[in-house]
Amino acid sequence: MRGFLARFMAGRNGFDALAIVSFALAVALGILKAVLRWRLFHWLAYLCLLYGFFRILSHDIDKRRMENARFTEWISSLGAGKRTWREDRESRKKFRFFSCPNCRARVRVPKGKGKIIITCPMCRKEFIKKT
Repeated sequence: MRGFLARFMAGRNGFDALAIVSFALAVALGILKAVLRWRLFHWLAYLCLLYGFFRILSHDIDKRRMENARFTEWISSLGAGKRTWREDRESRKKFRFFSCPNCRARVRVPKGKGKIIITCPMCRKEFIKKT
């Protein structure tokens, strides 16, 4: 049996992060359907299941890998830049934060330096602020 499955899955995409999330979403929608009794959740759960199986059984591996790479990049960007409340409080004791008037990038400068010229690290625009 193991040889049959290995031969069947040869040249196919297999499990990836997007397929796993699709199956998890299908389970969550199934639970919501059981609790709320809305048929919309029933059909959405089936669509998620079908999409997950489509991804696993797809022969277009390059395209599925690109989709999965975009998805994982998007997921990692959601968590990027998040700091804990304590870290934020500690940094506000020592630093002032300004946004660049040109590109709106967040710039951190030390507190208590008086009027200084701040150079934006993104666009190199200089502006004067009091810290």
